[in-house]
Amino acid sequence: MFEITKSFKVSGSVLFFIINNNEIVVLTSQYLLLIFNKDTLSLIYKKQLSSKHEAKHIYDKSFAISKNLDFFVTISGSYKAFLLKYTDSLKSIGNIQVSTRPLYCARFNNAADILAIGGEDGKLFFYSLNDKKVVGSLKTKADFISSVAFSDDDKYIAVCSFDKTITIYSFYRACVTLEIYAQNVIEQSLFIDDNLKLIVVTRNKNFITYDLTTGISAESTFEFDEWPTAMIAINSIYTIVGTRGNSLYIINHKKGTLLSKINFDTIGITSLVRDKNHLYVSFMDGEIKIIDIQNSLDKFKLHLKLNQFSEASKLIQNNIFLSIDESAQKFDQEWVNVLCDAKKLIVDGKESEAKELVAPFFFDSNKRDEFLFCLGNIEQFKLFSKHIEEKNYIDAFKLADKHEFLKKSKDFDALEKYFLKIINHCKLLFAKNDPQSISAAKKILTKYIVVPSKRILVNNLMIKYKIFLLAEKQIKERNFKEYFQLVNQNKFLQEEELYNRVVLIGTSTFSKLNLYEQEQNYEKALLVAEYLKDFLPFKERIEKKINTIEKKKVLHKNIEENNIVNVYKLIQQEPILESHVSFLTFHETFLQAKAKAHVFANIGDVRSVNKILQEYLNVEYTLHLVAQEFKIAYLSQIRTSLKGINRNQINWEKTLLSYDSMFGIDNEIIHLLDEYDFNEEIPNLKSSDSFNGYETVGFLDFVIVKNI
Repeated sequence: MFEITKSFKVSGSVLFFIINNNEIVVLTSQYLLLIFNKDTLSLIYKKQLSSKHEAKHIYDKSFAISKNLDFFVTISGSYKAFLLKYTDSLKSIGNIQVSTRPLYCARFNNAADILAIGGEDGKLFFYSLNDKKVVGSLKTKADFISSVAFSDDDKYIAVCSFDKTITIYSFYRACVTLEIYAQNVIEQSLFIDDNLKLIVVTRNKNFITYDLTTGISAESTFEFDEWPTAMIAINSIYTIVGTRGNSLYIINHKKGTLLSKINFDTIGITSLVRDKNHLYVSFMDGEIKIIDIQNSLDKFKLHLKLNQFSEASKLIQNNIFLSIDESAQKFDQEWVNVLCDAKKLIVDGKESEAKELVAPFFFDSNKRDEFLFCLGNIEQFKLFSKHIEEKNYIDAFKLADKHEFLKKSKDFDALEKYFLKIINHCKLLFAKNDPQSISAAKKILTKYIVVPSKRILVNNLMIKYKIFLLAEKQIKERNFKEYFQLVNQNKFLQEEELYNRVVLIGTSTFSKLNLYEQEQNYEKALLVAEYLKDFLPFKERIEKKINTIEKKKVLHKNIEENNIVNVYKLIQQEPILESHVSFLTFHETFLQAKAKAHVFANIGDVRSVNKILQEYLNVEYTLHLVAQEFKIAYLSQIRTSLKGINRNQINWEKTLLSYDSMFGIDNEIIHLLDEYDFNEEIPNLKSSDSFNGYETVGFLDFVIVKNI
């Protein structure tokens, strides 16, 4: 099913590795740092980081490597960790101690400027590589931090814990945006669909997708045979999951279904990494297998372009990963027609030809199961086809109502078209409005009363045919508003095919509206919206769309006037505008000001921070980001005082009460006090319940209070 083009082995379990240009960079459980040439697999660099400490657990998550070759290394039995940097040689950046209990997991963000560190004490810290210090933390969890995962754009991080919670934190807003209470402990997580969804694998072997707009999990979940350990998204549709066993799962995360399961001759997958052409799979015994996932891709695409599915499928047999290339979606697009043709062959007694037709699609077990279901119900398909051939249309409809799967066939589509002709013919008879024609129409329709799915439509047409004729008249005259009002008064009109055709017109027109909106041609978009107001089923959507477009016009006006307060107030009211290009450009001005203020925050210059960010102090949207810089400045003031010669001149109780009033006694201040062995008694100091006290008390110029 695939070819392992290369493999090599290192000493110890592979805990973390990355592909860096033409190099494979590895950290093992034996504290070995190794760098290999990606093409030749020759060893470029080797460093034993420690030889006196106990080896790490084979599935340890506390090692991390950044794209800039920063290394985060923890030591078994120690609360300390080390930050290293490799350029031409390995250098120590510094020691990190953020916990009084062992660290459990760590991960660099994609920009390689933030390191997230989670401990067994439930604390999660953000360490800045640029500032070389802790710059943030989250509220302490009730149990170990089990995993952390950054979104591809670094806007979000998912923090999972053994207390079965998932916290989604936004770096873009500097606040928690969602708390999810899961059923089980999360082993790994992954952002997908532009950060709208989070897929997770759990220790009890489940694959679950969460909607991050609601926090609700999808109904469909997939269950593994083994404990999942590693996960990587290959594209917008497929995710690959490795396990503690010898299996690799290829999952369609859109549907939550298994495409294929691959077995290796080695157990214990620890990591998965992908570059343009290869998938790298590491194991607990130190082996790294390299798979060419694009082997024969050009031939595969050519066969698909020529509709040569059999030849394309043969290539998949040698490389299962071709089936998850975007070009392979053609198998899905053609499957409906192929299955319909196969059903027809089965009915005609040509079962072997049917099997030959569908065989190229069977790399997808779901398609195989669908065909086998058809094969198992062959007698029903034959009977259905026989009814149609013998023009026993009533019996054909009744059989299809009894067996819904018969409605997914070309024969049923043809049957529906025939019924539509019957309805239109009867309407013409009713339109003549003479007793003979009316009687003839009713005689035709009476036969279909015995068909459950047609009974409502037929009964109403016979009794209220004048309403049907009026509905058709409104459509011909393009009086859509009057037509839909008529439908609202007579719901049975929705049973008619004419209703679906009119709704389709509305859907097509709505697409034009969206196009004008994307082009920022708001006047044309509003004209189309006015036209669509007559399509009553679209009323709610149109009203929302008009409201959004009007808000976009107001946004543009406020941006032109540089009205900071109104721009951000509007964004909070309409979060959908957050991704609008004009706002992103406008918001960049704030981000630049924040970056400028950050320089002064690092030296404790609160007044300069205040001056630079003054325009944003009363903007709710940016308040948490502004507070970040004030907090850094206050912590810098406290750090300077703690290590200064005048430390004893500080009234620490009042100083910490001042800090507490704005931020609570959070993990950052506790970490800072521990760092400088702050053991002074602080009577009457009780941490506030809120870590956002600054929302009400504002910010101080100085947090340090000296003894008088």
